[in-house]
Amino acid sequence: MGLIYMARACYNPEEAVALWQRMGEALPKDAEFLSTHPASESRVHAIEGWMPEAMREREKHCTRVG
Repeated sequence: MGLIYMARACYNPEEAVALWQRMGEALPKDAEFLSTHPASESRVHAIEGWMPEAMREREKHCTRVG
């Protein structure tokens, strides 16, 4: 949902991928196994899958997308 809200607010949802890649570099690799939250790599994979929908939402709600 955050990715869709980001797109509707006219932020570039593609920037979420870079954010979670940087987070992945800063966190231990086994963080997902010991956590209630997915690892950064898992988040990036999920975000990439949702990206087409997020970009459609951005185009629908933002007049000056570029």
